[in-house]
Amino acid sequence: MRNILIISFLLIVFSCNKSGGDGGIDDCQFTGNWSGTYSGDESGTLYAIISATCVVSGDVISAGSTFSYPANGSVTSGGNFSATVGSVSTGAVFEGQFSGNNGSGTWTNSAENWTGTWQVSKQYKKTPIKGSLSE
Repeated sequence: MRNILIISFLLIVFSCNKSGGDGGIDDCQFTGNWSGTYSGDESGTLYAIISATCVVSGDVISAGSTFSYPANGSVTSGGNFSATVGSVSTGAVFEGQFSGNNGSGTWTNSAENWTGTWQVSKQYKKTPIKGSLSE
């Protein structure tokens, strides 16, 4: 009975502590908040959150508008990115590449026959250093 408990414990520990590209919790090197712009036949601002499993969710806001369109997609461990904004039939598809703290690519909206480019960068929250003038 003791051996079964030890084996069960080890299986739980190793299955929850994965890393290195096999779908584990800490696999996505792009996890975090991202923001940037898109331009072309339409332009605006992009905001995205990439989860620890490389799932992308975000908002696209057209220039001069306050209305946001939801974006959903994913990025691979190699940085290949794809997301749909709105619905596939009436929205846009954003594709491209992430590397380090930046991402860029192209977008297309087949329904409107629009195209363009996009770019984002990773955002960091700055915290004041204790004893600094910014406290």
